[in-house]
Amino acid sequence: MESLGLKLHKVWRSLEWILSVFGTLSCVWLANTFWRYQLSIPGVTTNQIWPLPALYLIEVVLLGAASLYVVIMNNGTKPIRTSPVPWISAGALSVFIVLAGFSFGTGLIPATGAFLGAGIFADIRQEQSLLKHIGFFLLAVFIQAILMFAILLIQA
Repeated sequence: MESLGLKLHKVWRSLEWILSVFGTLSCVWLANTFWRYQLSIPGVTTNQIWPLPALYLIEVVLLGAASLYVVIMNNGTKPIRTSPVPWISAGALSVFIVLAGFSFGTGLIPATGAFLGAGIFADIRQEQSLLKHIGFFLLAVFIQAILMFAILLIQA
């Protein structure tokens, strides 16, 4: 007979997987949909989408893939060094929600929530500090915002 702790561990782990898969699929779907929409506009070619917003869309997919990979690899009860990656992905995606809100940003709300949820469940399962990972989230917000503004200034 399994103990209650082991059952909860499996539940938290299943929720991490479900949320990470959902978040990653949301990122891929959104990037693909936005890319195809841009190319469906008469007169728009791939050269006009490169480097922006194409680099942003690639980043969105990579953030989702990195989070899913870390959740897959982080199957033990002990935290691994990459355990803040879902928090970092959620932080970076939240900047897209604000700064790209009138284009594809709002479509990232489900993915951001999913990665935050996966991070919270992983922290509960591994008995880690939520505050430390909230710090990673905020650091990712800060770095992503600076990066996006720098790219926009360079391109302008």
